[in-house]
Amino acid sequence: MASTPQTFDNHVRFHPMYHYVLLSLVVVLLVLLAVILWNGGKSLVEMAYYVVLTAVVCITVAYLRLYALKLQNRIIKEELRLRYFMLTGKSFAVKEAALRSGQVFALRFASDEELPALVEAAIAEQLRPIDIKKRIKAWRGDYDRV
Repeated sequence: MASTPQTFDNHVRFHPMYHYVLLSLVVVLLVLLAVILWNGGKSLVEMAYYVVLTAVVCITVAYLRLYALKLQNRIIKEELRLRYFMLTGKSFAVKEAALRSGQVFALRFASDEELPALVEAAIAEQLRPIDIKKRIKAWRGDYDRV
């Protein structure tokens, strides 16, 4: 577990090597590509090479993040289904069908004591994910999400 307990105020995570270093390098690559294309002077083949290389790098970086998030989202949904069943003895399927994905992801931070009532409130009041998070009194940290 992290040294600082997770709360609404500090639950958003940034990973310096990805969010600052890698994304900054992608921006630099895009700027360099723009400069190369602007200045011209290269052969058509060399220009095409730079465009394709930059596109490959940008797409790869985007999909690295997308695939990690999609997998984590599936895991979060499965964990919440199991938690809800363990707490209530009822399937989460009907409740989940009435919730948007963002609401489900926000509910993962609720303590076991708060979860069933918060699920009902999220459905009845169509709470936004941020509103769900703000209603949580006993925050259950998610220290593994990247």
